[in-house]
Amino acid sequence: MGLILTKHNRYLALIAAFWITLSPAVMWWFMQHVGDLVYFTLAILVGIYNYFYYYERFKVKLAMLLLTLTSVIGFVLVIYPAHQVMFGYFILFNLIAYCIHFWGKVKLKQYDWIMWGIGILAVIGILGHFVLRAWPALKIVLNTAYPGKRISIGGGGTVANLALYLTNWLIPFRDVNFLNNCEISLFYNFFPVILLCSPFIFYRYFKENIIGFMLLLFTLFNLLWQFIQFPNWFAKVSLLSYVTYQRALLTFSFGAMLLSIWFINYIWEHKPIKFVYLVILSILIAGYYVYTIYHTPMVHYFGPRGVIVSVVSFTLIVATILFRKKWLFAFVMLGVILISSITVNPINVGTRAIYNKVLTQRILKIAHNDPKARWIGEGQLSNFIPGLGVKSFNATVFTPDLKTLRRIDKSRLNETIYNRYAHQVVNITNLPSSFHLDYPDQFTLNLNQKQLPKFNIDYIVGKTDLVNLTTVSQYFKLIYGPDKDGYRIYRVISLKTEK
Repeated sequence: MGLILTKHNRYLALIAAFWITLSPAVMWWFMQHVGDLVYFTLAILVGIYNYFYYYERFKVKLAMLLLTLTSVIGFVLVIYPAHQVMFGYFILFNLIAYCIHFWGKVKLKQYDWIMWGIGILAVIGILGHFVLRAWPALKIVLNTAYPGKRISIGGGGTVANLALYLTNWLIPFRDVNFLNNCEISLFYNFFPVILLCSPFIFYRYFKENIIGFMLLLFTLFNLLWQFIQFPNWFAKVSLLSYVTYQRALLTFSFGAMLLSIWFINYIWEHKPIKFVYLVILSILIAGYYVYTIYHTPMVHYFGPRGVIVSVVSFTLIVATILFRKKWLFAFVMLGVILISSITVNPINVGTRAIYNKVLTQRILKIAHNDPKARWIGEGQLSNFIPGLGVKSFNATVFTPDLKTLRRIDKSRLNETIYNRYAHQVVNITNLPSSFHLDYPDQFTLNLNQKQLPKFNIDYIVGKTDLVNLTTVSQYFKLIYGPDKDGYRIYRVISLKTEK
């Protein structure tokens, strides 16, 4: 993709490869839908572009066709509309650019239409087979409160929030304190300076710069959705009803990143800008960074030194672009990229970090001796227990277990809380059972201890001291802990089932 954006400038394309692949958004959402969608989106566009670019080479065309069609299948099967829809629009804008770019240069032959026709029919057949097999689960997801029934009509964005990526160099070392690290992870870009320069770039030689122009149009289209509320009917018809502001911000930064790569190559290829204008642009961009920091919670997160480091570093990168200091740009930009990424997912060899834990070994030993037992992982252990292959009451679920949860919430007053894709946090209490929505994708179930026999709960792992919940008919036998991290394992002993 870097070669396409830079017209085969190998030096800049190599920087782009690191820039895209090691972006904070990809690293923090690792093994989740963002990395998948970035890959499939780029693979589709690279496949289609190179199909026409290498039109006279049949073997390359066949490889590009296969890359495109398999990536279309992968793109659809990610099933995360909040990002997919806007990525889909991104693909559409780029395909329009490619059509204009290659118009008159390439004429499709009969066998091209046959190849694409067979390929598209194969894709339809594979996706149709998937939908038929998975329809019961898809139907449940579509009827969830989140993400199925969630409706967004746009709006909610601010100019300052477009630069939240300024935090991304620091979050591997200090957790952000006003969002979570994933939500704030974006793609580095230099959109403000591009927007200021765009009238001078695109007012002439439109067709020669069509790829950059369509990237700019996509970012503006995305910003319209972030800043303006649209009618309900338009949101549903356009499928943008699935796209919340925060998700639109991520795809905006993705498009702006690719636009930035294109822009850098454009600046370096064309006549230098007058020195006074370069200074003005650098000062304006520094002012923009200061404005964004002091109009968002970033100012409290950074502190005085963090503000200075952020403003100076990113202004320096912009200056190296504008003043065409290529080696200095590579040094600073790659430094920021590596600092932001290589420590996010450190390399682990083997699974000792999990299985060497005394807590893990004790859980597995108990589970081996009592394999039918059902466990609850309190608090943040909701995925730790099922991750060990142990039968668990709670976990992160894509499709909610409504049958079980409705036994707790017989009146269904809390169904909008638990009928969703969610991280299920469970706490044991002697108070009436209750549900609390923590985030759109997480809820806490405060489960009354009398309900434990109803769901055949045998063991509970967590940091809570459950001995204080002992009653005449039920007690919690401590069989492990507390360890150095404060974790305990309790066995639930019920003398009789309480209703």
